[in-house]
Amino acid sequence: MNYCRGLTSNYTVDITKPVKLATAVDAITFLRGTALTHAFTEDLSVNLPTATASMRDISALGFVPSRIQTDMRMTTAFAVQNTSAMQYATITYYRVYAKSYCTGCAPIAELGRGTCNLTMQFNATSNRLVVTSSHVLGSQHDLGLMFARDVYSSLASILKYIAIFIAVGGYLASRQTIQWSDTNLEKVETIWNRLAKVVAPQYFPHRSHAIRGDVFCYNSDYFVALYVVSILLDMNHALVFTREVNVFNQYSNQFTMTIQLFALSTRMLWLNLGIVKAFKVLLHLVSPSVYSGESRAMPFFNFSSVTTLYLTTILLFYVPEYIEYNNQSRVDVTNKMEALDGQFVDFFESFYIRVAPAIAVGLLVNVVAVLFVDHLMFYPHWQKLKKNSLSRQAIFNSTSIVCEFVDDVQTVNGDTLMTCSARRMSTLQWYFMHHLRCFGLQERDLSKRKSSRMTIKASEQSKSQLITTTSPDLKYTVGQDNNGHIHLLDDQLSDVKSLVLNIKVLRDTSLVIQ
Repeated sequence: MNYCRGLTSNYTVDITKPVKLATAVDAITFLRGTALTHAFTEDLSVNLPTATASMRDISALGFVPSRIQTDMRMTTAFAVQNTSAMQYATITYYRVYAKSYCTGCAPIAELGRGTCNLTMQFNATSNRLVVTSSHVLGSQHDLGLMFARDVYSSLASILKYIAIFIAVGGYLASRQTIQWSDTNLEKVETIWNRLAKVVAPQYFPHRSHAIRGDVFCYNSDYFVALYVVSILLDMNHALVFTREVNVFNQYSNQFTMTIQLFALSTRMLWLNLGIVKAFKVLLHLVSPSVYSGESRAMPFFNFSSVTTLYLTTILLFYVPEYIEYNNQSRVDVTNKMEALDGQFVDFFESFYIRVAPAIAVGLLVNVVAVLFVDHLMFYPHWQKLKKNSLSRQAIFNSTSIVCEFVDDVQTVNGDTLMTCSARRMSTLQWYFMHHLRCFGLQERDLSKRKSSRMTIKASEQSKSQLITTTSPDLKYTVGQDNNGHIHLLDDQLSDVKSLVLNIKVLRDTSLVIQ
């Protein structure tokens, strides 16, 4: 990128002291179309303005003003000899490129420093210095960006710290065995008690091995919601930084900067998670089901593992190029061509805001495509998960979107079973009830099965319970009540209470969940 060319001009100078040169050019950027219109129309190749077109002509072609900028370039002091012979100098220059994305908006500044070769000829009669500037081959250009810190970026940082605190505290708690919680309609639980249980529940000093740290964060409603909001609050700074740095990194690729750009782009992974969670909640509200497992659309909004989730980040690496493609139909009008005073730049037509719908559509298509591939490739696996009551709580009956923590199911004699330790089950109940939103859908045919069992004679029922209790093949069912409370039911469909389950926790008993 040759920024030295902008110093080529005629200057009036006083050579009795060291000379400093400077130029300033004001301009307004006009843009037309987005990625959506570029894909389905010919706006990149038809009805393009000429090099001498006025702002009125450009606006008539569908272009809208989207950015105001001032490009200032200044040199350090150097000596000029009083001679008409050609003179040469290698000087350092500074560039201040101020940009505002709407009329009245706080500008950002792109700062630059580089080296130029100057070829000069001085006219002593008129004190005019004719300068031709060229780039120094192999020289280094230093880049800096200056942003205005606002209340939104500060709030975003605070929300990130809160999210990290919840994630760390909650995950450390999940490594222990959380005590089982029974339903108590007489006890009123305050919101402060519920918030405290998110990171500091009552637990047993036993390892639960219930959930991995990455899956814990990707599923936690608190962590995802706080992180999504924080990303949206400082999205403008992230997009501007990513785009500006990517322009220079394309010409001089640096590994560390490439990693940093990739990290900034992959922050949108949390937006992908937020989108999927929002769809699950919206589907539950708009088209509520009667039983868990009834909805045909709800399973689609689940990832089988974090591996398929990470597939959504591949296209995120091309976010900077996608922004450039959105703004590819571009015309700059400078103050040398026309007076720029009075030209208004609307915030909603600004350089980045105008492409927000196209970016949102791109994110949505990316997520839907990966989910489609996930469910197509692992169709048999999804069918097995839908037949297990614990897996159904994650797929159909909560805001969980990564089902890897309840996918260890096996088919035994036609039944889809999961062998789960009591310690793990107790911790999963806490995770479902305090880090996820449970929809409170009952298991299909559960009430019918329970009513049919109540018709058994008392003597036969007692005998059956005795046999079942002592049987090693006792199978449990996981379900929810209308309030979203997780229950563990035995094969008699009786609610397993905390006293019984705590004994199993101490003995590290395994439960077979059907």
